[in-house]
Amino acid sequence: MKNLKTALRALPLAIIIMFTACSGDDSKETGNNNNSTDKFVGKWKLTGFEDLASGNYTAIQDNRTVYEIDGDGGGKYHLSTSSSFDLTWENLGDNVYHVEHYGGDWTYEIEFRDNNNTIRIEDQDSASYYGRK
Repeated sequence: MKNLKTALRALPLAIIIMFTACSGDDSKETGNNNNSTDKFVGKWKLTGFEDLASGNYTAIQDNRTVYEIDGDGGGKYHLSTSSSFDLTWENLGDNVYHVEHYGGDWTYEIEFRDNNNTIRIEDQDSASYYGRK
């Protein structure tokens, strides 16, 4: 139950991570919702959580929490194999994304790692990690 709560809290962060721009010029763009080359476009699977207070990382071996980010500003968030939600996103520039889904909207700065194959989204007390699927 704790992992589910943590996954739900980390969801908005993960979505924003998927929406970071690819080139250095993207920081000058706003409202870029038609960029199929954006490095966040693709499928992202939740891989783990980090407790910021302790620095402890917990790996997640679960293929059910997945974001599918489309290059047209849309996509899907899969919370389980039988539950998914539509989402919309907007690249605000400077690795900041606005994402709406699952009854809420969030704005996050995304950190790309490992040649853009891992994203890290930090919240108040934890960070969520997602890997390309």
